[in-house]
Amino acid sequence: TARDIQPGRCYDFDGVNDYVSFTSVDYAGAFDVSVYCKVDSFSNAPTIVGGSGNDNIIFGTGGLLRVRIDGTYYDSTFTASTGVVYKIEISRDSSNNITYTVNDAVINTVSGATGTLTLQYFGARTIGSQFFDGKMWDLQLSNHIHFKCDESAGTTAYDSSGNGNNGTITNATLGTFHATDDGVSKSWQNDVGYTDSSGTLIPRDESDITKDATGAALQYSGNVP
Repeated sequence: TARDIQPGRCYDFDGVNDYVSFTSVDYAGAFDVSVYCKVDSFSNAPTIVGGSGNDNIIFGTGGLLRVRIDGTYYDSTFTASTGVVYKIEISRDSSNNITYTVNDAVINTVSGATGTLTLQYFGARTIGSQFFDGKMWDLQLSNHIHFKCDESAGTTAYDSSGNGNNGTITNATLGTFHATDDGVSKSWQNDVGYTDSSGTLIPRDESDITKDATGAALQYSGNVP
């Protein structure tokens, strides 16, 4: 069956109270976090992902990219600007060294980053603070969660990792939260396929490319130019 060409999609967080919650994941050792983002404002010290007041990945009020683990900040040397698309990658190795990479360029490495990083919210530090203001897409938390952010409708952020760790979109005006942006250069839907469930586009399961993220047979597969 022929399928439509899909635009690059993302989540547009309002910076007021919307976020995505998911079952918490704990990283006592190595981890890898990556996401694309475009910030509208740093005034609220916007959170990329958070789990409590003591565990989060944020931009400071001046745009400084920071990781907080067990209450201690391990800062990058990178300061972001509003209205610019960034590919952010943050990893910790088994020796507790955190490496910051932005747009595929290594920025700096911080040593001695011990402790357990607990994450449970996408776009919020906790349920009530430091909400992200701007657009984000393609969030990956190690091999545990992959939110492509391209469903186009609904209150479920589908996990494409194969682990079934779907998120719940909360307090969002769905008509604007599910957004498009010229800065979203990759459309997973065009590249690998999806299932159209009454206007909600369920992404492919990247652990089984014959299925969508619900475990059902993938409706549309393969690449469309």
